[in-house]
Amino acid sequence: HLVTPRLPSDRREFLNLGWRAATLGLAASFSPLPSSAQVSGFPNRPVQLVVPFPPGGVVDQTGRAIAQSLFKTWNQAVVINTKPGAGGAVGMATVANAPADGYTVLAAHPFINTLPESERQFGRTSAHDRSHFTPLSLIVADPLVLVVKADSPWKTYDDFVADAKRRPDTIAYSSSGAYSASHLPIEMLAHAANMKLRHISYSGGGPAILAVLGGHIGVTASSPSAVMAHIKSGALRPLVTTGVKRIAALPDVPSAVELGFKDAEFYIWIGLFAPAS
Repeated sequence: HLVTPRLPSDRREFLNLGWRAATLGLAASFSPLPSSAQVSGFPNRPVQLVVPFPPGGVVDQTGRAIAQSLFKTWNQAVVINTKPGAGGAVGMATVANAPADGYTVLAAHPFINTLPESERQFGRTSAHDRSHFTPLSLIVADPLVLVVKADSPWKTYDDFVADAKRRPDTIAYSSSGAYSASHLPIEMLAHAANMKLRHISYSGGGPAILAVLGGHIGVTASSPSAVMAHIKSGALRPLVTTGVKRIAALPDVPSAVELGFKDAEFYIWIGLFAPAS
């Protein structure tokens, strides 16, 4: 997992740390369930899958899809337990303090690395960190999509950047929490384009998207799966993505790297974790 020998010394370094945490924090490998779970007949009772964010975000959607797939494989219920709060820390605590028997699993994204780093950045001790969890599987890794309401004045990302530069610290964006997997990439986009946006933190990706749909916030970023239905319905307009290449499902939407913002590359992964044994 990511080893950080020292605290980042400036904003650019901290943003780069967020990128490394997002892309390197979870290896694309599968580890077996904890030893106590490796018994004949597992699972013989429902498995609890903890989602540490409110419904509607990428972790929630991915978690529910995985729960359905595991039910078909195991013929045993996988119960979604939504535990939002404190930027994911409440759900992390639930799993970190659970028995390492395979019956409590965490669906996580880069917050599992960035949350402890943000605490250390401000001289605070994080209650839980990556060492408290055993990685089980990488489920998905996608670039994010920066979206605005369909009736917004920004037709392209160039329009958005130009307006943000004319009105620094005026355009508000929503994220799933401070130093979360949507806060960091938007700040990376802002840094790469030399623009200043106003951050409004929400309790999760779902509420952050709803804030844009309701016209309360100008922009947000989320995974393709979390915003695609709103894009197809015409409610949201995608402006740019954070990968190197364009997303196949959004062939007309440029990537930030393609537009010359090479420091804005970011991918959100979703993985499964169990309590450390």
